[in-house]
Amino acid sequence: MSRKKKLSRDVAVIGGGLTKLGLFKDRNSKDFFAEAYLEMMSSVDKGIDPKEIGAIYFGNFTNDFFVHQAHWAPILADLLGQVPKP
Repeated sequence: MSRKKKLSRDVAVIGGGLTKLGLFKDRNSKDFFAEAYLEMMSSVDKGIDPKEIGAIYFGNFTNDFFVHQAHWAPILADLLGQVPKP
């Protein structure tokens, strides 16, 4: 018999955003992230105040190779004004 663990609180994914694909020599990782973030914020049906965001989870697998910055999450959280959120 398998046991299912229940989350300790409710979680919701309320929006999503992507960047345009292509070669953009005049843009960097922060520019791409900001574009995806703004698209995510505008995709929320009834809008959201950034202060209501409880946590942000970043995923990136090449930034340390291209930008030589391995710990990108705190930098991006600061860019969004979401510090000290995890």
